[in-house]
Amino acid sequence: MGSTHQPRADVQSAGRMSELTPAFVARGVTKTYPGVQALRGIDLEGYPGEVLAICGANGAGKSTFVRLLAGQETPTSGEIHMDGHDLPIRDPADAERAGVLLMHQEPLIIDDFTVGENVWLYALRSGRDVRPWSRVRTTSDDETRAALAHIGLGAVSPNHLARGLAPGQRQMLALSRAVVTPHRILILDETTASTTEAYFESVREMVAAEKRAGTAVVFVSHRMQEVFSLADRIAVFRNGSLVDVLNATTTNEDEITKLMIGEAIKALHRPPPTTSATGRPSSTSTTSRAARPPASLSVCGAGKSSASTGWSAAGARPWRARSPVNNPCAAAASRSMGGRSGCTRPAPRFAMASPT
Repeated sequence: MGSTHQPRADVQSAGRMSELTPAFVARGVTKTYPGVQALRGIDLEGYPGEVLAICGANGAGKSTFVRLLAGQETPTSGEIHMDGHDLPIRDPADAERAGVLLMHQEPLIIDDFTVGENVWLYALRSGRDVRPWSRVRTTSDDETRAALAHIGLGAVSPNHLARGLAPGQRQMLALSRAVVTPHRILILDETTASTTEAYFESVREMVAAEKRAGTAVVFVSHRMQEVFSLADRIAVFRNGSLVDVLNATTTNEDEITKLMIGEAIKALHRPPPTTSATGRPSSTSTTSRAARPPASLSVCGAGKSSASTGWSAAGARPWRARSPVNNPCAAAASRSMGGRSGCTRPAPRFAMASPT
């Protein structure tokens, strides 16, 4: 079960931070799917005005945890509480009322809507009309243009259809909703995966503005450079467990990577060669393996005789396999069996690749 940690000192002083009320608190959170334990007793909290990064290898439980925060799934056990919201988060409506805004890796963009209409897309939930905002606002007004400029799309006209935007622009357009949608907790789940370095600068500025406004930001990413650029604390997940929560100013990429991978990193190191009783390298040693000629795997797979690799017994040079039609020995053997070779047509000719 994970432990709790103080946020970075440069967000607030340590004494003052200890007095802050967490924006969210997860206690003993587990999530089980049929045959899979996705999360194991997660204890974690996020604070106002800080960026909590969540790192981990694929399948570590990062996205599962943020889906629980956003109410898209419910914990198997344990609870998640939001400051100012007395009830546990059990569905997206609960999370929305608690001020949670989730930005996905795949942006939700309506191609047949204009850019401005996509900025205000979440307004669809506040009315029954197909375009409820048309009754209350003009989507090309100054507020819409300011929202676009805030995330680096100031040169894009709010009146253009969204279908003409590039992938990075689509992601930034989705992020513009954070500017016009009230929230207290902002979750960026691999949101920068399709953005360029230029757009990431706009993301950095947006996150800085969120911190100044007292928003608790949860940032999920595989890009370590971006993690250390934005994060105050880094929570490391591995195999569904919270391994540690570290201060971003007192750790580094190597330490985070080791925590993410764990013991599996040892498999990357070649074991030392072994010797037999006579003192010579054994047949399984790295020395004997290195002495063998390189080989190209055949279509039959590895682990066969020297013919499987396309090398002669002496390992001198590659050879070309031939079909029975071009191989007199194979053709004679086929005739001796009365033509019952199991083939109804000549086998295709293939050549093994030469080693490089």
